[in-house]
Amino acid sequence: MKKNIMFLMFLIVFGVSLVNAVPFGTLGNINVPDGYVLPEGKIVVNFASYLRDGAVDFNDPNAEYEYNYVFNAKIGLFDKSELGLVYTGDEIFYANFKYKLVEESIEYPGVSFGVDNLFSKVGKDATDQEDEDYEDWEDVQDAHTYEKNSFYVTASKSFAFKGVPIFDELQAYITVGLGLNRFVGQRDLAQDFNGLFGTVELKPTEFFSMFAEQDGHAINVGAKYSWSNFDFQYSLLEIEEFAKENQENLKMALNIQYSITRWAKEKSSKSNRLSSRKDKVRKETQSFDQGGGGSSILDQIRALRSEEREKQSELNDLINELDELEE
Repeated sequence: MKKNIMFLMFLIVFGVSLVNAVPFGTLGNINVPDGYVLPEGKIVVNFASYLRDGAVDFNDPNAEYEYNYVFNAKIGLFDKSELGLVYTGDEIFYANFKYKLVEESIEYPGVSFGVDNLFSKVGKDATDQEDEDYEDWEDVQDAHTYEKNSFYVTASKSFAFKGVPIFDELQAYITVGLGLNRFVGQRDLAQDFNGLFGTVELKPTEFFSMFAEQDGHAINVGAKYSWSNFDFQYSLLEIEEFAKENQENLKMALNIQYSITRWAKEKSSKSNRLSSRKDKVRKETQSFDQGGGGSSILDQIRALRSEEREKQSELNDLINELDELEE
């Protein structure tokens, strides 16, 4: 456990020293919680549908498959926390809560503490074959994701890489964290991580991003396209199954997410403050271009430049007078 904590801190410190920060947070990952919280009053509704078991083994015409879904709604509270409610096709209901400890800055990552699967009826060791509740959940393939009271701490940092070929700027987001219960896998490789999880997301354009994550149990990859208030995400979960002859645990998922910003406070987060500032500059610039009255930012800039020219002229006059006195 101590080694995992030291490794987590190393990733954060090392990452911070590499490049400049992107001034806004990512929208989230697949199974990994990030270090950001929703702005106060913002509501996000997400519906995910996916195929599991043998459904993705398209080379086997007799492969069985099972359809499942997850419905999730969450809201930002007081610009410091967020609360989410989840219902799944396995008839399991639970709540998630996350609290922001440190807001992201240029120097430091955003850090949050949270708990997943509150009120879940799946025990914290339900996927352990030695646990007394194992028989109740052995037929539910995703039982490990429902393990109750899964506490965690997570940190996220955004970066901007300049001069990348093809792209003017490549944005990247790194998340690392440490958690209990659902974040601790039972397989040999997952047990070595001992609750350590992480994500790397690359965003080459404003509308498109790609990401890969290790959620404590398995490796997942995905891509996301954003349009207006919608996000469309396609994911492959447990991709290490590709290396196996029997790929029964490999899953394909499609997420559709909608953000409701009607009640969100304008200055409840860093990203909103920057957006508000940009809107103000844009409006005042339009006002100036259209001949509107009042003081605009452009008016102030021109006044400062005029004052600077006057002072420079006075300085030149003084220099000339000194030159004449020396002669």
